[in-house]
Amino acid sequence: MPVYSHCEQVDMVFMYSRANGVGRLAKQLYEEAFTNRAQPHHQTFSASFCQLAETGTLKANTVDRGRSRRLRTPLPEERILEHIHHDPSVSTRHVAATLPVHHRTVWRVLHQHLLYPYHYQRMHALAQGCGSCTF
Repeated sequence: MPVYSHCEQVDMVFMYSRANGVGRLAKQLYEEAFTNRAQPHHQTFSASFCQLAETGTLKANTVDRGRSRRLRTPLPEERILEHIHHDPSVSTRHVAATLPVHHRTVWRVLHQHLLYPYHYQRMHALAQGCGSCTF
């Protein structure tokens, strides 16, 4: 969704009221008056008008933008790094269960410090080859 300047939104509301609340006619009037601007969708005119009528402003409502992001404090970050330093083979989920943090937080802290968790994989030992093999 494109972001329009305050001046453009005022002009949209003006054209919408000039068109007596008909969005398609407002779009046509806007296109004729402002040929050098980006042309909004006809529903944008009614949305801008409703925004102005309901809130008294054309500014976007920024009160509720979903869940806020929690800031990471240094203490849990230090605990995570200390835990990993003590036992590098531990999984991120184990660290998260030991410390009261989400396992994605553990991942973010590790990646921020350029550490990447991995698990050891057991492999068969390489045996001495037979006499016919040369390496």
